[in-house]
Amino acid sequence: MRLFIFTCAIALLFITSAWAQGAGDAPRHPEEPDAVSAGTFSISLGTVIPDLSSSPSISTDENKNRVSGYITVFNVSSGGTDYLVPVDSLHFIGDGGDIDNISTIEFFDEFAQAVVSQGVAQGYMACPASCSVPKTSRVYLASCVQRTGQGGTTHFAPCDATVFCYREYSVCCPNGVATPTLTKIIHEGTSCSPGSQCEPTCP
Repeated sequence: MRLFIFTCAIALLFITSAWAQGAGDAPRHPEEPDAVSAGTFSISLGTVIPDLSSSPSISTDENKNRVSGYITVFNVSSGGTDYLVPVDSLHFIGDGGDIDNISTIEFFDEFAQAVVSQGVAQGYMACPASCSVPKTSRVYLASCVQRTGQGGTTHFAPCDATVFCYREYSVCCPNGVATPTLTKIIHEGTSCSPGSQCEPTCP
């Protein structure tokens, strides 16, 4: 069994405080239209796949296998921080980190956690040191996607750009913001139309 894991390096994360698009085209929060945008960031992550049947030190070349995309950040009324992932902004480089061996849901499980971790590391959320009073974050993305290509040519396209699912995490930083502790506390998805070649991104 193989596990798809993202490894993140601050030097490989490029931040912009301005919109990636013009103000008139700026993405809106899927559930809170009045939520305030905190900005956008581009994310570039190495993909590592330990082979659990052999030495755990064996992994792919991080410089060869990468996934990149851009994320919109929102401050929401609950006091938390939410993230919106445009699935069609994701690009794979190299062989895609063996992306062919995992499901779409498994991929976005790992990617969503990486998004929250990097959002914390870049200061988009004030992360409490105590896990008894954690903050919450949701990662939204299109509920159903068409997945095409293989390896580095893998592409996700939303089947309906107006329908979203999310994963919600409790977030705390007992060991500092560079290594936040994330616990998935809820997820909400929708079923995809049978025979539509669309598949879900959330459990």
